[in-house]
Amino acid sequence: MYTVEVMPIQRGALRGTLSFFSRDAVPVGSVVTAPVRRRMLPCLVVAVTDVREQKLSLKGADFALKKLGTASPRQLFGADVMEALSRTALWHATTVGTVVSELVFSALLMSPRVLATPKSRTRTESVPPEVLVLQAERSERVQAYKNLVRECFARDRSVVIVAPTIVEATELYDTLARGIETQTHLVTSLKGATDMRRTWDAVAESSAPLLLIGTPAVLTFPVAHLDALVVEREAARTYVSRTNVRLDLRRVAHEIALARGARLIYADFPVRVETYALLREGLAEDWARPQVRTQSPAVLTLVDVRATDEKHETRRKFSALQPQTYDALADIGARGGSALVYAARRGIAPLTVCNDCGTPVVDPTTDTPMVLHKTPRGNVFMSHRSGAVAPAERSCAYCGGWNLVSLGIGADRVYEEIRQTLPQVPVFLFTSDTARTHKAALKIIDEYQHARGGILVGTERMLPYTNRGASVVVVASIDSTLSLPTWRAHEHALNTLFALRARAEERYIIETRRPESAVMKCIQNGSPVEFLRDELKERHVYGYPPFATFVGLEWSGTEAHCAKHKQLIQETCTHYDIVGPLPPEAQDRTRFVQRAVIRLSKNGWPDFELRALLDTLPPTVTITIDPDEIV
Repeated sequence: MYTVEVMPIQRGALRGTLSFFSRDAVPVGSVVTAPVRRRMLPCLVVAVTDVREQKLSLKGADFALKKLGTASPRQLFGADVMEALSRTALWHATTVGTVVSELVFSALLMSPRVLATPKSRTRTESVPPEVLVLQAERSERVQAYKNLVRECFARDRSVVIVAPTIVEATELYDTLARGIETQTHLVTSLKGATDMRRTWDAVAESSAPLLLIGTPAVLTFPVAHLDALVVEREAARTYVSRTNVRLDLRRVAHEIALARGARLIYADFPVRVETYALLREGLAEDWARPQVRTQSPAVLTLVDVRATDEKHETRRKFSALQPQTYDALADIGARGGSALVYAARRGIAPLTVCNDCGTPVVDPTTDTPMVLHKTPRGNVFMSHRSGAVAPAERSCAYCGGWNLVSLGIGADRVYEEIRQTLPQVPVFLFTSDTARTHKAALKIIDEYQHARGGILVGTERMLPYTNRGASVVVVASIDSTLSLPTWRAHEHALNTLFALRARAEERYIIETRRPESAVMKCIQNGSPVEFLRDELKERHVYGYPPFATFVGLEWSGTEAHCAKHKQLIQETCTHYDIVGPLPPEAQDRTRFVQRAVIRLSKNGWPDFELRALLDTLPPTVTITIDPDEIV
């Protein structure tokens, strides 16, 4: 008889473990079913102990242990992966069960049959993995991956490449699997449940070196003899999950490499500031000679919109794009080329104000600006925070005037204006509204690529689908990204601009009202090195990551509920450097959101004392490590 400690696999799971008894010794890392709150839930086994070693404690307990569910245990994780998952959970101040629920496909967790048992490898000592950095544009990175696979296969070792999106993983697979199809596996959510389980079994039972390519879920697959783990396009924001846990999947890759003794390779152009800091501190090495300047042959044109406006003595009609930009689009359309037009935000306009008194149109329940959107029934104002919808035909809430003016440039506005200005050119819109699914996105891309002289207007959503490039690339709006109140805003804008420049074949046009910014100067020089160096210095001066660690706290509820949590957090974390909490923000009439941040020194996290204090907070308090917004 054995006692089995398990952790429920679900978001928002209990922070502690639950104990059950079992007649058989269930291997650690197995998935079992157990009764939790009157439901049978999948649980991860984290410890197994013989009852004979716990006789005294069990006799003195004031409760009786329940029996595990009748479903057969499925051992998904070996000791190495369990170690990595535990360290990942510790870093994110959450549970192993929550990490597993975010990372592992449900087809594997709920498999009706026993899957092949992974061959785990446990390291005898916790030595940091060899960290390598590849700063190069995509074509150079792909060639480097081909060389890496050949090298590892020659030594009978395996390689795992993680991509941030399904389409990028699929494109890498199509390129790298040629000639080695039997030893290469693609792991994405597009696989059916049966196919997913077959892939798992094939990987677990293989004695030959393998190449695994996939989204971050591929990290938990039981590939033997792992030599190198590549994080492709490591600066992508999609590596951070958008759920309450805010799991940084690059951290999972780090822990997997540590537990399995594999090389960890970060690859992008440019790399993150944190990755550049590893190079400067000697904690990482360049895998190959770093690319310091873009190889794009496109001619860069930086259009200062302010200077264009000053040339007009009278106020001209607002236009999303400048006349010279339209000339370039018309020319490439006439020659049968293609064009990409990027806008930082979706919708027609991110802000609408009264031209008489300056009052903005806001959501009455959250007091946040509403975005003008076009719908089949006409234009409407929408709140991206609360989902509220209001008719576009409305007067100013303050003065009652009808002189409302839309400010800012949204993708929908750019799309409509290009269609009206260049009616002979096929134009396509690619945003999270028009391309909600991978299938819908592929349909839009297929239509765009088969249209002669087509123009694709989109937000960041379109970037992974447009690696083939275009004759002309236009940036209609980037200033709103530079103005975001987040400490990573300029880094994100720079990565976006370089990604767009890599897609430009003939011309690259950027329209901006901030040509003097460090980001614009950097993109003009074609090299990100100076920006990375200056950004790192600035973060060091002001105590931002990687020279500190932020532990973000967020809670919501009624105003009284928020005030109660604020007092509790201030009392609990009284010995720590806590920033905030700021006044609560209204989400609707009865719900408010409030945030605070605890600033720790460099390498000050995980802090076991602080972690213990955070575990005493109510589960409604969301914990995020290094959040983009400080407060």
